[in-house]
Amino acid sequence: DYSPEDINGYRFNDGQFYISKQIEIDTISKTVFLEYLVNGIINLYYMYDELTPRYFIENENGFYELRDDQKEILARKDIFSNYSTYIRKSNQYIGVLRYLLSDAPELRPKVDQAVFNHKSLISLTEDYHYQVCTDRECIIYKKKRKQGKTRIGIKVGMASISTTKVNMYYYGLSGPDSFGPSNYWEMGLFLNRELPFNFKNLSLQYEVSYSSMQLDMDPNKDTPKYYVFNGETLNNELTFRLEFPVGKISPVIHIGGFVNYFLSTEYLTKDAENEIILNWSIFDKYDPGATFGLGVNIRVANDYVVSIDGKYHLGIGIHRYELKTNTFLVNVCIPIFNI
Repeated sequence: DYSPEDINGYRFNDGQFYISKQIEIDTISKTVFLEYLVNGIINLYYMYDELTPRYFIENENGFYELRDDQKEILARKDIFSNYSTYIRKSNQYIGVLRYLLSDAPELRPKVDQAVFNHKSLISLTEDYHYQVCTDRECIIYKKKRKQGKTRIGIKVGMASISTTKVNMYYYGLSGPDSFGPSNYWEMGLFLNRELPFNFKNLSLQYEVSYSSMQLDMDPNKDTPKYYVFNGETLNNELTFRLEFPVGKISPVIHIGGFVNYFLSTEYLTKDAENEIILNWSIFDKYDPGATFGLGVNIRVANDYVVSIDGKYHLGIGIHRYELKTNTFLVNVCIPIFNI
């Protein structure tokens, strides 16, 4: 690592440029790295110092800071109210800009409406350059917008599902308190899209998979009757995934929601001799809920990433919201296409 005293500056591939400059911090002169925003007839720099954004302008006559300090003022709403303390922005930077850009009077309305942020100050500095300078280009070192990549591939995994808090009395029937657990395989497709924002390593992933399950009455329940629930499902899942890159194998956290659509359902009640005494599907077609979990991204090659995830699904219910589903899953997502 290099300090501001060692080098004049450095630049990232995404366009961000940092330059070594001497500024005052709490009346003490220090050499720091400033982000170089605009290189023109006047230069614009930026620094984030202890939760405070700081902007600087440099021209042929000197180096100036643009400030927007907070000020406390005492005021009251009317003569009958007590005085209260209010925080107000000082807008000192407007006066400095009026002075420094005074040779471009056409920009005065824009100066008066300038906002203390990157977009406004970069735009104003660029406009000023082209107002007063015609023999050189104005260079803006803006961070390039991240172009999100899309991965499409297959998903395979195994799941274990159980249910709780069943209440069958809605139909005048008695039933078990819970089903499962039951293990089953699932297979499907996934689509992962990196989000083109300034949030690094954040992506949105959609997964769709087919599975077939059989849920038996919890074997710990003592009852002369035997209950079986069969179902074929199409699981739809949408999650945000945040990766923490540390090498070829990087941890990931993910959170989102899902909707299980039951293509078919069957509820059987059997007696001790395994004879069916009821065959009637009384379950809902949909089981929506929330999902969260942990995983790893394995970077096999530059743009080829295999994901292994462990997750938990909490379903709100498949029987009038009375039969909750709890599912633990382990999935592997293998990309086929990168766009």
